[in-house]
Amino acid sequence: MFYLGIDQHAKQLTLSLRNASGDVTLSRQVSTEPKRFKDFLSKLQQKAGEHGFLAIVEVCGFNDWLLQALPEYGCRDIVLIQPKKRSKVKTGRRDASALSELLWINRDRIAANQPIRGVRRVILPGRFHAENQRITMIRQQVGRQRTRTINQIKFILRRHNLQWKMPTKTFPTVRAVAWLKTIKLPTWDRAEMDYHIEELGRLTKRMRDLEELITQRARGKSLAHYWGLTPGVRDSGDSKGHRGHITKSGCSMARWLLAQVVFHVLRRDPVMRKWYKPIRNRRGSGIARTAVMRRMTVIIRNMLTEKQSYTEYRDAMIDRRKKQIRVKSSAA
Repeated sequence: MFYLGIDQHAKQLTLSLRNASGDVTLSRQVSTEPKRFKDFLSKLQQKAGEHGFLAIVEVCGFNDWLLQALPEYGCRDIVLIQPKKRSKVKTGRRDASALSELLWINRDRIAANQPIRGVRRVILPGRFHAENQRITMIRQQVGRQRTRTINQIKFILRRHNLQWKMPTKTFPTVRAVAWLKTIKLPTWDRAEMDYHIEELGRLTKRMRDLEELITQRARGKSLAHYWGLTPGVRDSGDSKGHRGHITKSGCSMARWLLAQVVFHVLRRDPVMRKWYKPIRNRRGSGIARTAVMRRMTVIIRNMLTEKQSYTEYRDAMIDRRKKQIRVKSSAA
């Protein structure tokens, strides 16, 4: 078995190859040009024989082609890790040698599918999840580009003190964009404004298309997690399985709106109010309302995905909870 450490760059790979005894048998650079890289892998595959080789590489933004190519030439397993802090003396050969040594030292743990101590290993997602990550990252980039375009438009308005004449307080709106197309500006600023308006429309459409695609591909399994209504967990040291306050991650506006909805639900829904009162008596009204908010997220999600009515899923959820309680009490 051979152990290959790879320090990846755009135009070249710095490689360090160790044998079963841990000795470095090869240390060189290989071009990422497809023909040269494939020639090297073919020779390595012949050298490794039926035992193959293991490879380790640090994660970066252009790993994809390398991770796809290695298994085709006899690589049994790829260890993808987070890069460590940059040292004061950093060279490609040192990094590749350190990676191959790390791989060789932990060969038994890797074979037993155990974590490598002191290293954050990256688990490769499947193709579908990798595409979801890529689409989400593109959506983030488009959103930032759109924000920069809006700022450029506002900057032109401030240069001429025209921001006070905007027909709406918020921007961009349909009325505001229509107004921008009619205001008088110096020749060069007019050309810049037209360019930014066109860019704003293109980016807005692109962002909406991506959001629609994300909605189709990745339906959330838990609105409670998404809106930060699940408890935080502290499970380290002597504190095992401690549940704390809600995480409050996600959209704070969504949580605020849901909190307002809860007041109406408790007034109009006697079933939910009956479930709410014992919790309020034990833990207080704040915690009890948060519990109702979390239950409401489950109901809302199933109303959207399963096309059930509010009362249908509410009753089914309560019946399921009663059965769980009976099973626990009988087991005890």
